[in-house]
Amino acid sequence: MTEGAIVMGKTNLHELSFGWTSNNETFGSVCNPYDRARIPGGSSGGSAAAVAARIAPLAIGEDTFGSIRVPATCCGLAGLRPSFGRYPGQGIMALTDNKFDQVGPLARAVVDLLLFDRVVTGDDTAPTATPLRGVRIGLSCDHLLSGLDPEVGRVVTEAFGKLREAGATLVEVATPDVVRAATDIGGTILISELVQGVARYLQEQGTGLTLRGNVCASRPFDENIHRDSSAATEQTQS
Repeated sequence: MTEGAIVMGKTNLHELSFGWTSNNETFGSVCNPYDRARIPGGSSGGSAAAVAARIAPLAIGEDTFGSIRVPATCCGLAGLRPSFGRYPGQGIMALTDNKFDQVGPLARAVVDLLLFDRVVTGDDTAPTATPLRGVRIGLSCDHLLSGLDPEVGRVVTEAFGKLREAGATLVEVATPDVVRAATDIGGTILISELVQGVARYLQEQGTGLTLRGNVCASRPFDENIHRDSSAATEQTQS
């Protein structure tokens, strides 16, 4: 605010900021501005939709497990999930006790992300441009291209061509097992801490709601949540 920002308002998001659709039973579902029959991604889908629809030039989201990066991808935006500690984390709903939760901006251009970063951090160091000629880039195509929509795969392949045109050498590499397992490992930790984090948030806000009550009201989904969260808690404690 001290730098001249104009706050336009709050946007919708996925319930409890935990999900990739931005469907919200209380405030309604968020639509993708480019095709209202599609989702904008989540959980910061309202932020992404507002920027993509040119309602605002920049919006703030929060990323625990893709909640800035997924909406940025779905809405054709630039999104930044910074390293831990880059931006203050006060005022957000922390889903976890570790370093997963990070505040970050969404904008239509990278230069706007840079402006946001400079205002928030006071760091006006000019970014350095590194020529790609001679740079070797490893591509794990078996992992990166697996299960993609054909049109998305075509665009990704075109991006590879742009890198080659810029002088980079692309080398196909096998995906290490640890990379394949990363989502499951991270998800196990996240689900375990989510159960505690959401319960604590609801209690602190004085909502009168409980995580168990909310889950039990959403049968049959509750049985899956209970099973997964219990298993995750046991794994992280063992």
